[in-house]
Amino acid sequence: MSETTYRSIGPVQIVATATLPMIAALLVTAFGLMERANVDRVASVYWSHSKARLPDVWYLTLIVFGVMHALGALNCRSGRLGLRLVQVILFCLPFVGANLLNLPVNIGYAAAMAAIATLIGVIVAVPVALFSAGASFGLLLYLPVYGAFGALSDDEPGDSVPSWKIYAGAGTFAAMVFCGVFGFDFGGHRRVGVGDVEISPNHLVSIWLVLATIMVLCCAGFSVGLTRFWEQRSSAVLRQFAGWFIAPVALAIMFLAWVIEPLSASARYREFAESEWPNRLSLFFRDHVPRKSEQLRFKQGEWLMSPERLVRISYQNGDASARRLEILPTLEQTELGLNGPITVSSHAYNFAVERSSTARLSCGLEPGRGVEICHERGSRTLVPGTRVTFPQSSAMTEVGLEGSSKTMRYDAFSPKNCVVRLNVGDKDFSAEFGISCLERLSWREVALAVETDLAAAYRSRSPAAERRASF
Repeated sequence: MSETTYRSIGPVQIVATATLPMIAALLVTAFGLMERANVDRVASVYWSHSKARLPDVWYLTLIVFGVMHALGALNCRSGRLGLRLVQVILFCLPFVGANLLNLPVNIGYAAAMAAIATLIGVIVAVPVALFSAGASFGLLLYLPVYGAFGALSDDEPGDSVPSWKIYAGAGTFAAMVFCGVFGFDFGGHRRVGVGDVEISPNHLVSIWLVLATIMVLCCAGFSVGLTRFWEQRSSAVLRQFAGWFIAPVALAIMFLAWVIEPLSASARYREFAESEWPNRLSLFFRDHVPRKSEQLRFKQGEWLMSPERLVRISYQNGDASARRLEILPTLEQTELGLNGPITVSSHAYNFAVERSSTARLSCGLEPGRGVEICHERGSRTLVPGTRVTFPQSSAMTEVGLEGSSKTMRYDAFSPKNCVVRLNVGDKDFSAEFGISCLERLSWREVALAVETDLAAAYRSRSPAAERRASF
């Protein structure tokens, strides 16, 4: 059996455990920052399941740093390299997997909810969440470092292996830095230490300097903690750390600050970022939100409408196609009576559900027009500013021969806004918009104009094109 010894601190150990992991993390941050700055500004993502929510790019930076930091810790000892490498890889798998599933964040959320159940829980919930989330991240990182020192296979004194307390403390410090900058959310997303940061391409340098400083603060704590066990109370270690970690990292930050804006705008970088594998990685950073230069995908096709009319594009987690669109009406549609944006849903409108909701209304078919009109029995309400009276609740439904439907509903508590819903021809998606109730007698003509506009904006993809897009 070969003898296993600890190495004295030196440039190789500092570069392997701190400098290279930090620069790699900064490169990931810079790539994510440039991609986030190029997303469509009106796009947003909503998530149906918090555990399916992948971490933001800023959180991924810590994962990249952690893996390289653990691999670099192999240089802290000599002998049994193969066995220690296997141990590091085995422990890196749960570290990466748990963080991709946001396990530390969910642990922090659960701890905060448990604290709130106590009498003083509201006061301590946030610090409890920060400590629990950060400490769990640090302990997960401690596992591969523990393996890198060969502690699983050697009978070594306890003080010769980095302490789990150092990593739990460094993780807590990183969580505090994250939440101090990005904020935290104990709502449906269950995210701690990450945030939706709006990034302008014109402010890349200033945002980069802020983010780079944050990442260095978060990651340096783990590196400094590890040096304590190489040569305790040695001022030479700190001088070497300044020369081989702080100086190269500072130069990397300044160099990237110099090139990040022209690089982001260059055609060569865009060609690289939009190639197959970088684009897949970029989708992770962009939350599957399209770039400004990309064609908007909606259902099984493309949305060809002018981008200037799009108010908001909503996606569900992991979907490449938009689920919901908010669109500004044209000038002609505004003149017809539209009083707000048109909401387009990828789900077809359910006429049966709408019909069941009018069960308490008095309904009858309008002679010769194919329109069913339902009115609430009882009093009528005066439409403000007119001499027109209207039932407190009414609905008009038109059913076409092909099975399409359009409905207009009026509510006396919102007398200036009659809501029109319709299915867009045979496209299998629906739309909803509001019109002035003064225009309710011509609501079907308004609906037809909107339907024609939306149908022209949608182009279906062929099955072959869909298969190519999925690869």
